[in-house]
Amino acid sequence: MLFHYSTGEPVQLGDRVRTGTGNQGVIELIIEPGTDEAEWYVCEPGGVLIRESWPDGSVGYLAVPFGSHEWDYHLERIERSDSKAGGEALG
Repeated sequence: MLFHYSTGEPVQLGDRVRTGTGNQGVIELIIEPGTDEAEWYVCEPGGVLIRESWPDGSVGYLAVPFGSHEWDYHLERIERSDSKAGGEALG
């Protein structure tokens, strides 16, 4: 399944994004609906797993379900990944 940002651009692994908290992150996993990952990350409609960089320098993970408030209003692509295999490390 192909997911899109609210701007209509397709989501790709490694895209650098800004989340609703204002933190930057990288798309680490595209979660397909109906998979074990969808169940594990509580993203039944599918979504993304973001490796998020926090102001104190630590890193966390955020699962954002497709169609959620976070997805529709706060997830913003900052920079397109230069490869579909993933982006560079944060920090």
